[in-house]
Amino acid sequence: MLDEVKAALKVCEPQTPTEIAKKINRDRRTVQTRLLQLALDEKNGILYKKIGPYYLFWLKP
Repeated sequence: MLDEVKAALKVCEPQTPTEIAKKINRDRRTVQTRLLQLALDEKNGILYKKIGPYYLFWLKP
C-alpha cells in the first residue's frame, strides 16, 4: 500500500489525498495517513504542507 501511494505522487506538483485516493481507488483517510507516515520519514523525499483544513503532498525534486 505504501508503494502504491508513493507511486501516485508527482514531482513538484502538489496533490491532495483525495486526488491520490481517486487514482488508486482507496479511501482518502487511509491515503492521508500513509502519506503522513511517509512524509515524517525524511528518506522518502515526500514533502507536505497544511493549508487550512487541507494537506498537500508532493515529491522532492
